[in-house]
Amino acid sequence: MRSLTMKLAGALLATTTLAMPAAADGPNYNYGQLSYVDIEFDDIDGVGLDGDGFDLAGSVAIADMVHVFASYTDGDIDVDDFGYGDINADYTELTAGIGLNYAVSETIDLVGRLGYVNAEVEISGFDADETGYALGAGLRAMVTPQLELNGGITYTDLGGEIDSDTGLDVGAVYSFTEMFAVAAGIGFSDDVTQYGLGLRVYFGR
Repeated sequence: MRSLTMKLAGALLATTTLAMPAAADGPNYNYGQLSYVDIEFDDIDGVGLDGDGFDLAGSVAIADMVHVFASYTDGDIDVDDFGYGDINADYTELTAGIGLNYAVSETIDLVGRLGYVNAEVEISGFDADETGYALGAGLRAMVTPQLELNGGITYTDLGGEIDSDTGLDVGAVYSFTEMFAVAAGIGFSDDVTQYGLGLRVYFGR
């Protein structure tokens, strides 16, 4: 995982170095975003799992190098070939916390985040509700004034019946006006791949 993260960081730095003369501003930390997410699980003992849902997220800069953030995900998970027919599960996750953003150049920020996490899964009378924390680090890089590339690694520790997890995320944000942008991303962890596509609204710097 470490080597993959270092390769990602190197690729982002190399790309943004080539594009640096065209981009004057760093990433914007004041935004709200609504995304559709598709979740694909690896088959577990012949049981097929997949799901989808929506994610509402946002960030607000409270100082030059400090921002707060939050996200709420609400999704449905379909369990196939379980032996008793298809089963549907509800999944929700709330994350909120604080982040530090350090400008390593005019167009590249190194970002660290610490957040509180609450996750709940409900399936056929079974209810797992756990709380814990998430610790993440990554890069946000403006390739051009309109195009941002980003990536990072996040460790989530919930304990209890919901396992801890380490995931890698990569994404891109394209601004078609100063206020509106489209965002796309892919997240990888041990047993789950998640795809997201959303609309982002900026409200200042």
